[in-house]
Amino acid sequence: LERVDSGTVRIGGELLNGKSEDQIASFRGRNIGIVFQSFHLIPNMTALENVAVPLELAGHANPFGVAARELEAVGLSDRITHYPGELSGGEQQRVAIARALAPSPRILI
Repeated sequence: LERVDSGTVRIGGELLNGKSEDQIASFRGRNIGIVFQSFHLIPNMTALENVAVPLELAGHANPFGVAARELEAVGLSDRITHYPGELSGGEQQRVAIARALAPSPRILI
């Protein structure tokens, strides 16, 4: 997120004006999921690991369970052990969507 330089910005009722870079980064991590045009999947990690590892790094209690559930939600439960290079472009995009949705963000971009 860009820093607020004029006006007032509220997302989900939370005022973003005057927040430090660290506070904005924390807010973004808790509230915003992003699906990039380039999927940014880690090639030497399975679909399951690509979704679970960011959750694990954030201290989530059950990262692999949540990742498996999100991959199932996007129709990839039979592809969780596949690496990005073994997935079609559409499947890679669905892994990226599952990764963005896994932490239950309020906003998906």
